[in-house]
Amino acid sequence: MGQEFTNALQQTPLWRFANRVYLPNKIALLAWQDDYAAQVNDIIAIAFALQQGLSLPACWWQDDSVTHLRPLIGRVRHYRTGLDGALKRNALTFELMLEGLDIQLLQALFVDAELGSGDLVEHYALSLGVKKGALAPLIQTLLRVTDST
Repeated sequence: MGQEFTNALQQTPLWRFANRVYLPNKIALLAWQDDYAAQVNDIIAIAFALQQGLSLPACWWQDDSVTHLRPLIGRVRHYRTGLDGALKRNALTFELMLEGLDIQLLQALFVDAELGSGDLVEHYALSLGVKKGALAPLIQTLLRVTDST
């Protein structure tokens, strides 16, 4: 990754939060991605918003600023699974750069809390077609990771 891009990401609070919570919860986050077509970054953004007393606009997951990038991330992810060696590593690096851009776009959407904390989780869960309480345990797990770091 270019140094300027890496430096910009490190200045993004949501990126730093994501780096703390992703690895310890990778299996659960990827299960939500695979089973419900959830965006891992959206789930992480919800937890971050709750921790920071922030909110996201209604239906942020449909905001034009993020919807244009996400199909490309999905295509790169799909393409990467069929690769080996250096090509796979390069595709993963590109995918992580795209994920970093997605995080920066999400960061720009945060506003002072306008929805109740349960509303963020509930609205996103309902958009995935799952019961409103289904996502809450994962969000609480992410918050516990950050409490212990």
